[in-house]
Amino acid sequence: MPFSPKNPGSMIGTFAAVLIFTMLKELFEDVFRMISDAKINNTKAMVLNRQNKAFEQVCWKDIRLGDVIRVSKDETFPCDMLFVYARNDIIFVDTMNLDGETN
Repeated sequence: MPFSPKNPGSMIGTFAAVLIFTMLKELFEDVFRMISDAKINNTKAMVLNRQNKAFEQVCWKDIRLGDVIRVSKDETFPCDMLFVYARNDIIFVDTMNLDGETN
């Protein structure tokens, strides 16, 4: 039986091959995204312990609403933060990791 693009079997086979390839590609990307997320979520930050009034290292995944976080110079930090105080009058924030652009 010759191959014909009008044959329903060849159309279904082509569609199935493209669909399977796309599913495998998405699975591959999701696995690497999951590994990357786990690594990032286990990064440490300095969070104020309200009981003893000292900063402690806490994983990013354990930071909760209302926590006070100390960010040092050139330190990466979770993006959902409000700056309250800085020693200098000017704060520079690089959003390259958020929007995917490079400087």
